[in-house]
Amino acid sequence: MEDIEFWKGRMTELSIRAKTRRLVTSTKFLSVSEQNEALKPLHISFSETYSYLYHDVAFFAEGGYDEAERRCFFFLPPQEKEDEVRERIRHGEGISCLHFYPKNKRYAESLTHRDVLGSLMNLGFERENFGDILFDGDDIYVMVILNAAKEILENVTSIRHTAVSGEILTPKDCKAKPQFEDAQIVIASPRIDCILAEVYSLSREDAQTLIREGHVFVNGGDCLSPSKEIMPNTRISVQGKGKFYFLGIEKATKKGRWIANIKRYA
Repeated sequence: MEDIEFWKGRMTELSIRAKTRRLVTSTKFLSVSEQNEALKPLHISFSETYSYLYHDVAFFAEGGYDEAERRCFFFLPPQEKEDEVRERIRHGEGISCLHFYPKNKRYAESLTHRDVLGSLMNLGFERENFGDILFDGDDIYVMVILNAAKEILENVTSIRHTAVSGEILTPKDCKAKPQFEDAQIVIASPRIDCILAEVYSLSREDAQTLIREGHVFVNGGDCLSPSKEIMPNTRISVQGKGKFYFLGIEKATKKGRWIANIKRYA
């Protein structure tokens, strides 16, 4: 109940502020589960279009690039148009992109998402200040709340044992893109528990536990039923494991199972 009341209050506050002050207002970065929780008490269904209406105020989710998982909700005053505000965000309004790169590539370590996030949060910033972390070889790109970008850049001189330099970019200048791997899985049916078991090499029971405990999201929304059938071109996220697209069934096997195509984030 506390979460419901919190999100009701927060979303109402931001929508009213946008309307009365005639300014774009926003949350900080929210995970997929937080985005879903924020919409629940508003009785709004999660949509991959990320565009909604609350208290007659339009709002949408934006994370700096099209495939972003962590996003901020932006609330629009009456005079603003969604397409124009999205374009301004991509040009650095509200969200910045920090680009870190090794000072000497010869001595650069192979860094992970956890290494980068640990270095950033050691500065005392909360997770909500950081969006997605992307890699392009030795180059690291981090979506951050605009107001925090300068202080972070000034204080990050190394990540793990690798000395780094950095610069502030606009989101549109981020050169890293999510990397996908095409793969095929063999499933008994297009149920979500069957798919997860094959994608992540889990037992059927472990896949069902993940689903029932609320760790699985289908196109951004809750999925609590292990028997839910998944349609082609569906985006599936699993907390702690990653995300992938279920592209659909290609053909049947001689043993009565199905060969399906997926696109998994590398």
